[in-house]
Amino acid sequence: MPRAAWWACAAGLFLNATGISVDFVCSHFLGYAESDPALPADAFWLMLYPGLVTGLSLFAHRRSAAQDWSTIVDAAIVVVGLSLLAWVFVVDASLHKTTMHLVGFFVVAAYPIGDLAVLGVLVRLLLQQGGERNISLRCIAVSLALFLCGDLSWLVVSRFDLVLAPALHNALDAAFLMAFACFGAAAVHRDAGQLTLPRPVQERGVSPKLLFILATTSLIPSMLLIHQALRGAVTNGIAIGLSSAVLFLLVMVRVIGLLRQVEVQARQLGAISRTDELTGLLNRRAWMRELGSALEGCRRWNLPLSV
Repeated sequence: MPRAAWWACAAGLFLNATGISVDFVCSHFLGYAESDPALPADAFWLMLYPGLVTGLSLFAHRRSAAQDWSTIVDAAIVVVGLSLLAWVFVVDASLHKTTMHLVGFFVVAAYPIGDLAVLGVLVRLLLQQGGERNISLRCIAVSLALFLCGDLSWLVVSRFDLVLAPALHNALDAAFLMAFACFGAAAVHRDAGQLTLPRPVQERGVSPKLLFILATTSLIPSMLLIHQALRGAVTNGIAIGLSSAVLFLLVMVRVIGLLRQVEVQARQLGAISRTDELTGLLNRRAWMRELGSALEGCRRWNLPLSV
């Protein structure tokens, strides 16, 4: 499984890089226009997402001896909130383009869907890391951040039909090249082997940074609804409502998990306060509590007491 994870990521990166050559051939020899939303190269570029999702999922599964529901729920909250933005500003906007054919619509929609899938698995991996500093995982995070920023930039260009200056075009190409380089650095770093080492599952609390991210993500439907209401027309009411409902359920699941964690810790603290850690016998604090209770019972019922 450790090698399978790296091979899956490598396959996705290789096919994505192959799309550059395919795009060159199509545009220079076959007469395809760069403005076409469904180029043959897109079939290769989109293969990046299945490869990365498969590889990163194998990493996450390998690092958890059991299912770590807290990281899954936290990652799902982030993905659901951002999915609403992707639907409103990319997918739904593409639906209203009368000049876009069906294949082009699916191609345009596939990029944000793939980005969100990769982001979800990456968030889970980063949450599993906890306080551990793994340089290889950080290189992967930087690589995927560059891929996501590059895809977002191209989506903005296609959404508003912008024409990039040569310098900006080269900068976007350089960002993708840096993403490939960062992933290669992650694979050859000595910390790469630690990504496949199983780690014990520990129930996590919610740090202030994570709480801010989850709260901000959960507020996306409300802020989007206010934005559309101020513009005079709520055009995505169903999507906003469904996203709000799913986020509410996910937050409730997370709260229930935290409450159970608090209950377990309370029972553990109660046991520690009453028993000796080495022998398991009642300690002096528990002895004094039990003795006081026994004395009170003897006084009430006029019974003898022996120690």
